[in-house]
Amino acid sequence: MRLLKNSFKTFYVNWAAFKSFPNMETKRLVLREAELKDVPFILSNHSNDRVMKYLGSKRLDTMTEAENLIQDAKEAFKNKEGIRWAITHKKEDQYMGSIGFWKLDKKNGIAEIGYELSPDYWGRGYMTEALEVVLRFGFDRMLLRGIEANVDPQNEASGKVLRKMGFVATRYGKGTFSVKGKMIDTIVFELPRELAELSREID
Repeated sequence: MRLLKNSFKTFYVNWAAFKSFPNMETKRLVLREAELKDVPFILSNHSNDRVMKYLGSKRLDTMTEAENLIQDAKEAFKNKEGIRWAITHKKEDQYMGSIGFWKLDKKNGIAEIGYELSPDYWGRGYMTEALEVVLRFGFDRMLLRGIEANVDPQNEASGKVLRKMGFVATRYGKGTFSVKGKMIDTIVFELPRELAELSREID
């Protein structure tokens, strides 16, 4: 079952959302563009087995690779292909993880969301807090019609967070993630604009 079916009308993302990088704040967090000072922390996250276990992307081994990750995110934003925020704590401005949109389907107004967080900050509600403001940006500023997430079936914590935000598990993604060189299926979660608006009204 798919909730986010292809639109019969051509849908364009609100490109004004990419005019300048949108820093955002929550009660405890600042979401901003990643900077070179974040490189050691990015490398620490992306070389941590506990983080990479469910991330489905290439492990980083050098500072240069971490710098390239920042540059790739900057290029994606410049080319209106995606946006990724560094998640930092208001009190210390230290990199905790990242969150953002990629695989932007410009025709149908759908984007995939991805995120990671240092184990030092797990279990404190930080990712839920970041997700809430980023989802609102996606719907209110980018004018997305829907948002998807691909999750490793074993990553129960991520699935729990997505369900809390209103996402619905709809199907399996075939061979979406690469884990230790092996392609695995994922659970695809979907959040149409209508469900997000309904959830907001209930809140």
